[in-house]
Amino acid sequence: MTHFTIMAERDGDWWSLQAKELPGAISQVRRIEDAVVIKEALAFLTGEPEESITVSVEILESGLIDNAS
Repeated sequence: MTHFTIMAERDGDWWSLQAKELPGAISQVRRIEDAVVIKEALAFLTGEPEESITVSVEILESGLIDNAS
């Protein structure tokens, strides 16, 4: 199992998600409860099965995610 920390930032009606350990893994969800959908991007980028990936979510204050990464 591989674990990733997901940084979540509110952006209007959406939550922007980015993996701390793999900044290229990004996603958006309307409900923070749906943040696990980023596992699909993580699986694609790492080549690991989605089932072997676990995530924890850190909710950030606005403006803390580096969108340039």
